[in-house]
Amino acid sequence: MRFLDAGCSANLVNYRLDRWPSTFYGVDISPALIDAMKKFVSRENIIIGGLYVTDLTRLPFDDSFFHISMVIGVLEYCTFEYLKTALLKLNRVMKPGARVALDIPNPNHLFVHDMERLELHLKRPIFIHPRSEFEKLLEPLFSTECVEDSKVMLKYFLKAERD
Repeated sequence: MRFLDAGCSANLVNYRLDRWPSTFYGVDISPALIDAMKKFVSRENIIIGGLYVTDLTRLPFDDSFFHISMVIGVLEYCTFEYLKTALLKLNRVMKPGARVALDIPNPNHLFVHDMERLELHLKRPIFIHPRSEFEKLLEPLFSTECVEDSKVMLKYFLKAERD
């Protein structure tokens, strides 16, 4: 089973995703993070599928390559127009029926504006998209199996679909 962590950051180290029963692939826009993860993999003699500096719209994988994917802590930094392309490209690399977990800020949560202020203070642009508009983007690409909305982030558990 092939697993994609899109926006991988240091998740390989933090959660030891190499120990999951899958082959790990990570992508991130930060060359420094990918370099650090490559050093960790080399130092620990870990076998993975690969680590790539890229963004969600330029995934360097064949169609229907992955069985499972997560995109956590990423989409809140993306414009709505970017999301349209990113979700389409993510769907392209997922096998039909593959599972995807992703999250976005919950625009109705009591603390979402505190989160927004913190991100702006850190000089990181943040986009709080209306839930209904985001879900319209998902509809032609993924079926929604579950949405957890009890926290400041909405967590979506999806299944990749094909036309």
